Amino acid sequence: MALTSAKGLELRAALPPFLQDGPVLGAFMQVYGAELDEVWAAIDSLLANTSVGTATWGLTTFEQEGGLPYPSGADAAARRVQINTWTRRGSRTATISHVKALAESWGYGTVEIEEDFPAYAVKVIFGSVSSAPDIDQMTALLRKLIPAHLTLTVEFNYTTWAELEGLTWGAVEALGTWGDVESGL
Repeated sequence: MALTSAKGLELRAALPPFLQDGPVLGAFMQVYGAELDEVWAAIDSLLANTSVGTATWGLTTFEQEGGLPYPSGADAAARRVQINTWTRRGSRTATISHVKALAESWGYGTVEIEEDFPAYAVKVIFGSVSSAPDIDQMTALLRKLIPAHLTLTVEFNYTTWAELEGLTWGAVEALGTWGDVESGL
């Protein structure tokens, strides 16, 4: 019987030469080797999925652990970038630039951070969207970054058509560019 299993070939090589070509041991080496091939493949897969850089099915576990949204339709590379960004976020001090970078990484446009030292508060203001479908996840991640003694407030600052209704086109042009109008009067 010809051995096709990689581990079976390794097992046979460990036998003394006079036993390597026996039909009974050859059959055992093929069967045991095939089983060992599956075991080692499972171990290799498990080890690969403990690292974000090589994970496949393990990416879901990393996303669940970080409270990250599962990006529907995203490829593994995009998911790895999101997970790596999340893991690096928790390793730094919560500076304004760090909080701003974290908030902007969710892709909801420009972000302003206001600190109110006397009130022990931080306000995160999104300037170009009216809401975020995953606001709870985003707030939870910001909450993990910002020290516990500070109050966190998330606001959305945007212009509605009702606010523009009483203005003439000339008055709107005087406000600046269309982007200025969209981000708040």
